Amino acid sequence: MTHSQQVAPGAVRAAIVTWGFLVAIQLTVAPASAFTGHALGLQGSGHVEIDDSPLLHGSDGLTLSAWFRVDQLRGWQALMWKGDMPDRHPWYNREFGLFIEESGYVHLCSTPVSRQRRGQLYVNTPGGTIRPGQWFHVTAVVSSDAKGGVMRIYVNGELSASRPYDRSGLKNSTGPLWLGGIPQTGAGFHGMIDDVKIWRRALAGEEVRQQMHGQMTTTSGLMAHYTFDQVDLQGDLVDQSGHRHRGHLVGDAHLRTLQVAVPPVATVAFPVATPLAYGGVPATTTTTTTTMRADESTTTTTTTSPTTPVVPVVSAPLYATVPLVSIPIATVPQVTMPQATVRVEPIKQEPESIAWIDADGAYLLLKALRNDDSGTRRRAADAFDRLSPEVESQVLSVALRSDDAIVRRRAASALEGVDPDNFRSLAELALASDDVLVRREAADALDRRSYAVGSGGAIDIAKPLLSASTASTFRPQRYSGWAQKWSAQRPDVWDDPPEGLLAKYNRVDGVGLGWRLPQRYDNYQGLAHFGELMYGFDSEQWRYQVGGEVFTFYGPPHHGAHLAAFGIEAHDLTDTQDGWLLSEEENSLAAALLRRDYYDHFRRVGGSLYSAHNIGGVLQVTGRYARDDFESLEQISEWSLFGDRWGEASFAANPQIDEGIIASLRLDVQLDTRDETSSPNRGWLINGLAERSGGFLEGDHTFKRYLIDLRRYQPVGRGSRFDLRLRGATAKGRMPSQYRYRIGGLGSVRGYDDKAFAGDRVALLNAQYWLDMDQHWGSGLPVDGVGLGVFFDAGAVWSAQNLSDPFEGFEQLTSEGDFKRSVGLSLGSSDGSVRFDFARPLDKGPDGQEDGWRMLARISRTF
Repeated sequence: MTHSQQVAPGAVRAAIVTWGFLVAIQLTVAPASAFTGHALGLQGSGHVEIDDSPLLHGSDGLTLSAWFRVDQLRGWQALMWKGDMPDRHPWYNREFGLFIEESGYVHLCSTPVSRQRRGQLYVNTPGGTIRPGQWFHVTAVVSSDAKGGVMRIYVNGELSASRPYDRSGLKNSTGPLWLGGIPQTGAGFHGMIDDVKIWRRALAGEEVRQQMHGQMTTTSGLMAHYTFDQVDLQGDLVDQSGHRHRGHLVGDAHLRTLQVAVPPVATVAFPVATPLAYGGVPATTTTTTTTMRADESTTTTTTTSPTTPVVPVVSAPLYATVPLVSIPIATVPQVTMPQATVRVEPIKQEPESIAWIDADGAYLLLKALRNDDSGTRRRAADAFDRLSPEVESQVLSVALRSDDAIVRRRAASALEGVDPDNFRSLAELALASDDVLVRREAADALDRRSYAVGSGGAIDIAKPLLSASTASTFRPQRYSGWAQKWSAQRPDVWDDPPEGLLAKYNRVDGVGLGWRLPQRYDNYQGLAHFGELMYGFDSEQWRYQVGGEVFTFYGPPHHGAHLAAFGIEAHDLTDTQDGWLLSEEENSLAAALLRRDYYDHFRRVGGSLYSAHNIGGVLQVTGRYARDDFESLEQISEWSLFGDRWGEASFAANPQIDEGIIASLRLDVQLDTRDETSSPNRGWLINGLAERSGGFLEGDHTFKRYLIDLRRYQPVGRGSRFDLRLRGATAKGRMPSQYRYRIGGLGSVRGYDDKAFAGDRVALLNAQYWLDMDQHWGSGLPVDGVGLGVFFDAGAVWSAQNLSDPFEGFEQLTSEGDFKRSVGLSLGSSDGSVRFDFARPLDKGPDGQEDGWRMLARISRTF
């Protein structure tokens, strides 16, 4: 159940129900905010058996992890075990074992190579660590190498126990891997197990926490992974790691379907069965037990109304199962699906009644919070104010650490209503967050609950309440389309760039090394300074930027903080107008490896005054006056690591520019609703620019220019996304050559020569459909982490005859031959950040010839 499935409110669900030879289709409506998932259910006399494989052995490192809920503490209960039979004292046949003991501790054991006749080594967590009826995450790590070894147990991401281990390596056994029990010896598990992972390496502490929270970006060393969401046609569990270690269900082992539905607060129509608790509505829990075999499939559904509040699950009529496997119609097995109808009666209760969420519901919410889909995560966050006191700390502590800014902030806004016993630890966690809005919400909750803040108060803050935020919404100047990140156009006002060493490589400076000091906001208002210094070893020139600003936060924090800043900066920079095509990091890599510099560089010396506003982290407006002296730069660098073999014979000459002083007034506006900044899956990004130069501002060039860049990221199904970019720009008067618009090739209209078309008017369209094959088809593919895309590019650029009319030519773009078009395929990583683009132009190039297919290698998205 790694990814809890979200059922859209009001969605119609269909299920095939059979009684003997009678087949019927049952249509039902899903309850509001429903989440479903599957886990391995065990009742003490069953287990999962996985055949031995060389990939399941880790001679110098091993990591075991799982989520579990034990129904009762009784004797020894096995989570995972691998060894040879017989398994008896002194336990020297065990490769590894992970158990829950009746005193409530976790027991990890393993036999080193040097102790194969003397017995295992083991470590235990403190007694009482595990409590029945609650979900826990456990990670067991064993490492052994020439420097020594160690055994560690992490519970809910925190180190709970450790001890030294032998340096001779782990014993390799030929017996199967068992989950939930050991045949012939007992140790049967009573409860549920989910999300089992086996790594053939020892995870570090931070990796343990990342994989628990679903934030781990690598699957290196992952040898087996069971989510219990899929079985094959033989009824065996599918190994999501792709290594095909099938799991066989034995005895009473079965797949349990859990489902929670959290209704809106104002809803009062629920089953009535028990007295109200916590001042809320009693809930109903539905558990579907599905037993899958090659020759039978039985499903039974039970609906219970316990004496303690649990998660409301379904409203009548009840749909009983989520299909686990597709079976041809001709071979549909008989399915026994008793119908369960729940009587719905109005509750004589206040309209603000709350349905409290218990341990099982909290577990499904935790799964939803780790879902790749931002909509699923945020619907789960809607339930934060309905958590029962027993699960508040577990769920909110995970949410406060989420990579999703919306989830973090909703968790922080729920602090005011949490149980007093949980408030202190959660408030301290929120105050230590890197997200400024989370800290402000925590501070407000402290004030409203009359807690003191500070060294002399009840709670000490770990960080200033306001400092530079790492939240993705605080970035008013991601103007990669027309301004370099670190330039006189203003560094990222609300970004928190890393402090430290800078490095780049290009054809005009060669290797550049330097140091960056980012601006930081350490209070509600004050003075922030920033700067960078870099030296080009081929140009033998220093480049710098230095500045400061006065800033203040304003506005109610629970409505979204606003930030206003007024600043001044001076600079001497190697700059470009090509940042919208690719990042400086990718350009430096292409230049260093293949002798391909996609940037046209020039020197810009001067300074600027600016005023910037961030409104709620979504709308950002920046106005500035700038005065710059532009100079041409010569191509002087020649070195490349692989250029002589796979790249270019030499760098292309750096183009000359129109030199002189440009004094201008400029307005930048950005609207950003994307869920992520580096790899967005949903949302809008709209940038607009208007600039006036010359006239009463003086300077050597007089012109006006306007640019708009609109991007939409739209999910269209499981693991699939449609991306669209529309870009248009024009000018009034004669723009200097460095500001002219250029398209063609990488980053614009793929398949043509780079920047083959130029002018003072441009219209560009990029459309792409991207498919994450793992998410769309599951992990049964031969390779993991692969994405596939198709794209269409079209662009037109021209120079106007009447320079006084900025709209000349746009109304005639529909005529044939105006646009240069291309189509292509992309193959790369699952999110498309690393990929190969194969593009074919559909029109003739500047030389009048039609070219064939071209390949581009990229390490970032096109847009």
